[in-house]
Amino acid sequence: MGAEKALEPAKVPGVSRVIGLDLRSLGLWRIALGLVLLIDWLTRSFYFRAHYTAEGILPLRAYLNLPDPSVRLWSAFYLNDAPWFVGLLFALGTLSALALTLGYRTTWSGWIAWVLLVSLHHRNPLVLTKGDSYLSLLIFWGNFLPWGKAFSLDGGVGEDLTRLRQSVAGVAYLFQVCFLYWQRALSVLQLGIAGQRAGLPVAGTGSAVALSFHLFAPCVRSCRAFSAAAALALDTSPWGGTDYIFPSGYSPDPGTQHL
Repeated sequence: MGAEKALEPAKVPGVSRVIGLDLRSLGLWRIALGLVLLIDWLTRSFYFRAHYTAEGILPLRAYLNLPDPSVRLWSAFYLNDAPWFVGLLFALGTLSALALTLGYRTTWSGWIAWVLLVSLHHRNPLVLTKGDSYLSLLIFWGNFLPWGKAFSLDGGVGEDLTRLRQSVAGVAYLFQVCFLYWQRALSVLQLGIAGQRAGLPVAGTGSAVALSFHLFAPCVRSCRAFSAAAALALDTSPWGGTDYIFPSGYSPDPGTQHL
């Protein structure tokens, strides 16, 4: 997809060689992402009743009645929050992740895996991290790439796997990965500059990691506020209300230590 063009590595000019993608590397990358997705579904399945059903901390009716519509994006999990239905979606998500890993009907399995993953994320944002959003982005852009031609059950019949493939989708995918590191480097640089202006000895002290983790404090506080709004309808929850997500003694303030 995406106006794909094959080039022999020995004849590829400098820039084209950088943005060209090897089918073998794409196949291995698909397997790696598929395994991460498979483990994610299996891990979440241990707590699916607590996090995604009417018996848990955020019943569907209470969630859909929250005042802020920006947190209620589309989701297949909005159809029903009965344990049997949620379990069925979890089974479909797990099977799609397995099919993507094996490269079986890669195009279909990739898009089904992405739709179910995003649906899962939209159902309960209280149990998400930035890594979850990034995983869905990688799978989304990967579906535009020919990552099912190598190391897959589909197999690329007659394909020369040694040739580099160039496409708009491939360039977009490379930039998607690069943006993560560029943004993180910029954030740490800004923290260092702010620390120096405040007279803090930041450079060479090994404090960059600690400062980076403090960036999560506003996110945690926002989640606690969201939890407090949802708690109005969850007082009788068998999972202990919002304390199941954020224990009452937890504080995201930088001055408080947590192990």
